[in-house]
Amino acid sequence: MTWARAADDYKENLCANVEDLRGMSVMIDDMLFLAKASNRLVIPQQRLIALDQFCASVLEYNELEAEE
Repeated sequence: MTWARAADDYKENLCANVEDLRGMSVMIDDMLFLAKASNRLVIPQQRLIALDQFCASVLEYNELEAEE
């Protein structure tokens, strides 16, 4: 038996599918990166950084969690 659905139901379902597919895409990208890295196909970037600015940005990023 088929139920009639409203256009909003279809739209909501499609939006949920898009979110799931984006998550799967990220997971697949991560898995591909790990596979390449384990086979030494990823060349790490080496560059000079301002360590004080980097540490400040890390602290700022984690500041809210640290307060809790």
